[in-house]
Amino acid sequence: GKKGKVARPTYLRRPIILICNHKHAPALRPILPYAKQFDVQPPNPERLAGRLRAVLSAERMSVVAGGMLLHRLVASTGGDIRSCLYALQFASARARELTMKKRERDGIQPGEDSGVIMCDISSTLMNALDKSTGLKDMQGDVAGTVATVFRKKKSSGKNKRQKTATGASSLVA
Repeated sequence: GKKGKVARPTYLRRPIILICNHKHAPALRPILPYAKQFDVQPPNPERLAGRLRAVLSAERMSVVAGGMLLHRLVASTGGDIRSCLYALQFASARARELTMKKRERDGIQPGEDSGVIMCDISSTLMNALDKSTGLKDMQGDVAGTVATVFRKKKSSGKNKRQKTATGASSLVA
């Protein structure tokens, strides 16, 4: 630096955006005095379904029963945009995987056809909605989730433990 000048501390001048579902969580208390809080309400279900349709179109995806499935997705997630997008992302990844396997099985090489593939995610999205896979857990709380994760499954009479040559036990079906 230059002689005689005192270095002033530099401050971050860009906003830091934090998104949380519970703004009064104990971990957030230290930053609450410094934060500008915005409460955001869930969007109109019709508008969200329309935006999801636009996202699918931009990503070259389609949903055959688009209106019904997208409205069901919006209702299942409680209007949570992030959950909707995650569910569509997982459904599209699975649909692309199935499409590629089908193309390989049919003997179509990548790049062989000149048209751009429009991928239908209806069946994978319907499976996700039926199984509630990839969707927001609306009923669970922390205690219930911990209990579910760490609960021991009852073993049926078919599975038995047996000792291996090294002395370790292994499960045999």
